[in-house]
Amino acid sequence: MGLTKGINAFADELRGTGHTVHVPDLFDGHLFTTIDMAYVNEIG
Repeated sequence: MGLTKGINAFADELRGTGHTVHVPDLFDGHLFTTIDMAYVNEIG
């Protein structure tokens, strides 16, 4: 679905407890409201 504000907030919570958290943006900033495999197929 993309790198949403919710994912970043959850990662920040985990970081706050001492965890190292990486949240790569695999969709280059695109956000989706449905599972859109067409974009995945387009970028490979």
